[in-house]
Amino acid sequence: MTPPRIELGAPIEEAKAVLICLHGRGVDARDLAPIGDELALPGWHVRLPNAPLPFPGGGLAWYAGEPGREDGIDSAARGIGEEVSRIESAGISSRSIAILGFSQGAVVGLHSALRHPSRLGAALALSGYLYAPEKTSEEASEASRDLPIFIGHGTSDPLLPVGGAQTAAKLLEEQGYPIEYHEYPIGHSISVEELADIAGFLRRVIG
Repeated sequence: MTPPRIELGAPIEEAKAVLICLHGRGVDARDLAPIGDELALPGWHVRLPNAPLPFPGGGLAWYAGEPGREDGIDSAARGIGEEVSRIESAGISSRSIAILGFSQGAVVGLHSALRHPSRLGAALALSGYLYAPEKTSEEASEASRDLPIFIGHGTSDPLLPVGGAQTAAKLLEEQGYPIEYHEYPIGHSISVEELADIAGFLRRVIG
């Protein structure tokens, strides 16, 4: 049975901004709850949805397959877009909504944010990569062309090498996106230093 989504910080009715946190493969929303709690800035509502698919090894997944064979990523990205639209319907401006993802959540979150019809406040991809980079320029929405993007990655990541993040940052910067790129001396994880960088980034680009 899929656990319920987690909501932290300010109630959505009182929030000035919203952070959507997307967990990685093989876990569920509870895995990022401590991160969401740390990033619940004053006046922010933090929402942690669960991925839609069961993962064979336990937990959940946003899509099936490995890098290069991301089966179902477009459907997952649309689902995230629908979640953004529901938040907009609650009275939150799209420019006050940020999508943060870790690992597989980073891949699908960035994919969705670049294609959302209204420009979001920010996209944050932690320990991920850019899916189908050859399609980004063609498929990205016009509204997203100045989307602020934070990319963070561990230099010792054994699961998703840092080269994927470097390539994503370079390509997106070449396409005109404002990129904030960081590397950390960690593996496939999120460090205290990275959390501080993320909080500073969110304050600067959204407030």
